[in-house]
Amino acid sequence: MSDMPSPVLIIGDAKLGKDTVVKAKNKYKTHYWETVSADKQSCDEIRMAAGFQQFGYTKKVVLITELPNRKEVRSFIVDLVQASSDHLKFVIWDSTGAIKLDPKTGINKTWQEWINELKKNQGFVLVNNGGDFAENDIRDSTKYVQDLFDKRKRQIDNVAAKIFVDLVGKNRSMLSSEVNKICLTSPQKVTKEFILDNTFPSSKEAVLYKFGNDLDKDYTAAISSLENYVHLGVNANVLAQIIVNKARWHLVICHLYSQGLDWTSIRNEILGMGRFPSCIWHNDQIPAPQKKNLSIKLNDEDNLKEFMTRKIGLPEHYLEIDSPKTKTASKAVKRGEVIPMPFMADMMIAYARDYIVSHNKKKYANAELKTKVLERAVSVYLNCSDNLKQIRYSVEDQTECLHEMVKSWTNPYI
Repeated sequence: MSDMPSPVLIIGDAKLGKDTVVKAKNKYKTHYWETVSADKQSCDEIRMAAGFQQFGYTKKVVLITELPNRKEVRSFIVDLVQASSDHLKFVIWDSTGAIKLDPKTGINKTWQEWINELKKNQGFVLVNNGGDFAENDIRDSTKYVQDLFDKRKRQIDNVAAKIFVDLVGKNRSMLSSEVNKICLTSPQKVTKEFILDNTFPSSKEAVLYKFGNDLDKDYTAAISSLENYVHLGVNANVLAQIIVNKARWHLVICHLYSQGLDWTSIRNEILGMGRFPSCIWHNDQIPAPQKKNLSIKLNDEDNLKEFMTRKIGLPEHYLEIDSPKTKTASKAVKRGEVIPMPFMADMMIAYARDYIVSHNKKKYANAELKTKVLERAVSVYLNCSDNLKQIRYSVEDQTECLHEMVKSWTNPYI
């Protein structure tokens, strides 16, 4: 067994920090572990605990928990850990989260300077379990999940990992815990379908993804999912709005299908729906992979003006914006409705192609089928919209309205 480092500082997620401590105790179980509180015990008490030799043990670890935000305590700990030796080790665990880990700015100056002092000890080790990922973070949280699965000999691609994060949330310990549960039953290659069917929903996007996925199954499965979310306390308005959103997206798909577009082209069109600027997302001359990068560039006002005048050919005076005469609070621009993720577009396409069209293609010829599919989509959307209004303005018939919406959505026949 390798010699234990000292001092060890554990910061970040409290649950993962506790796991780290438990693992360390198991690894170095020949040491006597004594836990002290830097907040509730005095410096003299902690120093005395560190100096006391436990009968039957030749090696000791002092676990310092509950760090207070007090300068004199930080200075005391810096002085205390210098007593580290082969027989005396120190583990400092920020169990109460005093050291804040901001996703953008990192650790604040006061705590960072204290950590720098601890680093001067030759055996110092920092265990950073990280804080919650930022709300708008995608890359780091997705990579974190992929690494967790990889440690358990599982493969998961970016799309499935992103869905997993959206379902569970941005808390590291919750992500880690859910990965452990998933891997008990998962195949070696973890697909987005497996994630949707087996991940416990705990984030605000979870209902959209999981309930939306269940709606594309048969009536029995959809109703069962609906009643489950109602039982969990999900508001009827939320569930109804999800159905209406799907009905609206489905209407767009069926309109494009009736116009003769193939399924790949339809997918590209709906993924560009509501995105800014539309002259990029709905331009057939621009390859799909380039659209996202170009649209980000055109969020800059000067770049957008240059594109609109030089590429599109609009006269410059069409784009002149008068400065406001009075100083008023600016209102946030309301963006168009978008399909949140590509996999949801794939699900919507599959529902239209493999469920609706497939059930009716023997009954109607190709041209008539396209018209009938569109007519059904209009009927479903209007039905769902009417029931949404009833749910919003009536308390009595909410469950009945939800059942009517699911019945309309899951009936594929025209």
